[in-house]
Amino acid sequence: ATAVLVAMTRDTFHAPQHINDMQTKFVRPPHHSPAFHADVASTPKGSHHQRSPEHTNRNSVNADGAQDGKDETGSWQNKPLLPEPWHLDRCLRTGSNAMGNHNAPKKQPFPPGMVKHFLAVYNATRLFRQCAVHRYAGNRHWIENEWIQHVEAGMFGGNGGRVNETFLRMFGGAIPLVVQWTDCAVTAHTSLNRQSGRTTNALLRTLADALSDEFLYVAVVQHDEGIGTSTLGSPDGTYSDEVKRITKNILVFSAGGFGHVPIPLPKPLRQQGASHMPASKRKYMASFVGTLTGAHGTLRQIMYNVFTRWAQQRSNTPSALLTNKSSDVYIGKLSSWTAVMCDSVVQLLPRGFGRSSFHVYETLEMKLLPLYIYWDGDTPWLPYIGTQADVIFSTPLSNATKMVEYFATLSDKDLLQLEMRTVKFYQSHYTYSGIVQQIMRYCRGGVSISDLRCQGVPPSIRGFNDKHQLEAGGSERVLCVTYMGYRQLETMA
Repeated sequence: ATAVLVAMTRDTFHAPQHINDMQTKFVRPPHHSPAFHADVASTPKGSHHQRSPEHTNRNSVNADGAQDGKDETGSWQNKPLLPEPWHLDRCLRTGSNAMGNHNAPKKQPFPPGMVKHFLAVYNATRLFRQCAVHRYAGNRHWIENEWIQHVEAGMFGGNGGRVNETFLRMFGGAIPLVVQWTDCAVTAHTSLNRQSGRTTNALLRTLADALSDEFLYVAVVQHDEGIGTSTLGSPDGTYSDEVKRITKNILVFSAGGFGHVPIPLPKPLRQQGASHMPASKRKYMASFVGTLTGAHGTLRQIMYNVFTRWAQQRSNTPSALLTNKSSDVYIGKLSSWTAVMCDSVVQLLPRGFGRSSFHVYETLEMKLLPLYIYWDGDTPWLPYIGTQADVIFSTPLSNATKMVEYFATLSDKDLLQLEMRTVKFYQSHYTYSGIVQQIMRYCRGGVSISDLRCQGVPPSIRGFNDKHQLEAGGSERVLCVTYMGYRQLETMA
């Protein structure tokens, strides 16, 4: 049974790199997994495991203490930039041309006039730092707000209101954009924002006037659709030509799933974490506690159908394939959702409206085992792939049940070890302050001092939700796109 599982999961899921180093007795999945992503060169052509320009050094350990969450006073400030080609300009051109970056003029770091230009752009975008902070699930502070506070404090704090040029140079030769991208987009419908001109269209017009081809810009964006919105997109799921002319010089650190460098999408729960009862004592083998319908598309409903059938089949499976763990799966929304999570071995974490999901990072905060699920053939969006902080398992939907079966073969000790892996890196890599520090490190010196990785711009804004309105409900079979072509995935209505 183990051999069959390994054969079926080859090149179809991702597990963190550290899994290869665990001193355990179980048979490990093949070379991809939260970092069986390890040797990307062996991945089949056309799969999502494409090597980015910087992944040749992807498994390097930061010698200056990146893993312990040092702040910007650490020695990384003094490290030289990576040799040419300039790492930020190289990342800007990685991936598809859905943001128009392939059309950007070639740039050199630290062009003359950076201070003057930063101030000009900063003043031009002042209106878009005055949007009301949007509220979701009780939270009113987001990664973009943290970024703005950090940049403004470093750029102007304790310097008499003048630009701190030393701090500006810490962005590696790029100009930071200080904008509430998501707050302005989410609250654009309010009469106050419309009357004051704080809309996405107005922001893009402002950027068109303020930005210059002489400079490279960096932006931290939470919105699922990046800097633009789907209303400004083209029929093929990319930005329109008009928007591409504006975004072509902007390198995006994206939490939502459309940009160059994946970063976490945190929404603090302020939970104390799970009780970590033995996996064999937990009520559910897997669970997803969230909405199945609405703006999230059909992936969640299809996942429900797939796991309903899996649980029924598993309960009738001969003992040779059973373990001492539950065959029950809970999928649905309820008020006591954290209790269900703590009583589950595996947390099923399907992507949301965009490629990412708040629920992935709620799971890490609770120190539970995450399994991120994405559309077959789409680009998974996870931070820190192949590094010491890579702690999230992922799989396309068609392979999700096989991954859960794999976890069912592990001992309580092995599963606890996987869960506790998040403890070491949560504060330094998955909190607001930790994420900002990793972004600053990446700007200054790339992968030599940061665990962030340039994945490149995906082919379309939101993935297969853009083009494929898959019907779950009453259908007997659902088409899912894979890198091998089209595959029919059986579902149960």
